[in-house]
Amino acid sequence: NLTTADSGGNPKTTFNRGEYLGFKVTIKNHDLTTHDAKLYINAFYGNEIPFGIQKIWEGTVQAQEQKTITVWPVFEIPDNAPTGTALATANLLTDTPANGGFAYCPEKTSTFQIESGGGTQPPTPTTQEGTYNITFRIPDMYAKLGNYTVHVISYYPPLLAQNTTTFEVILVGDLTGPDGEPDGKVNMRDIALVARAFGSYPGDENWNPIADLYPDGKINMRDVAIVARNYGKEAIP
Repeated sequence: NLTTADSGGNPKTTFNRGEYLGFKVTIKNHDLTTHDAKLYINAFYGNEIPFGIQKIWEGTVQAQEQKTITVWPVFEIPDNAPTGTALATANLLTDTPANGGFAYCPEKTSTFQIESGGGTQPPTPTTQEGTYNITFRIPDMYAKLGNYTVHVISYYPPLLAQNTTTFEVILVGDLTGPDGEPDGKVNMRDIALVARAFGSYPGDENWNPIADLYPDGKINMRDVAIVARNYGKEAIP
């Protein structure tokens, strides 16, 4: 759960230009083991231009523990911020993607209002010119399968660059399940499917193109090795 807050940690949804923005976030570990986590907050104007990103907490969450984190101040509303509805997002990560981290859950969002007030001078730009790399890591276990869309925005007044890309997350080696369709698990059913087609070529009676994981027109140890490397992995269909 994510809410914007004042200096006392009380919920607040309307801020003037020049005011400080705080956050109150509730997280819960539904697992039976302890996890380390990092909590990041992003803030966007209503036109989807970002004006802040900050790590507000890092620590350990015990098994089944619920924790409320209140931090103020996090961002100052710029003096030249567009008025109207703005958006904040919270992401709970194992670590930064650059360090191989990934999100524990989908991001949470909260809207707030920016009203006039404060000064009119724009803040000093801090953007550094250069080339930037964005890294994503899909968790080895219980990743949500399907299509994902990534929106990237870079803003250096008055220039705005943005792009969108879509990619699909699949579980390699998940070939079949109880009903004959992939079931989000790599187990003995998948090993057996490859084994039945082992040694075959297109046109052979036991040829199965699904088992040709190393797409070279034959089922051999390369295909078996791919299933073996992913054996035991599970995902969410």
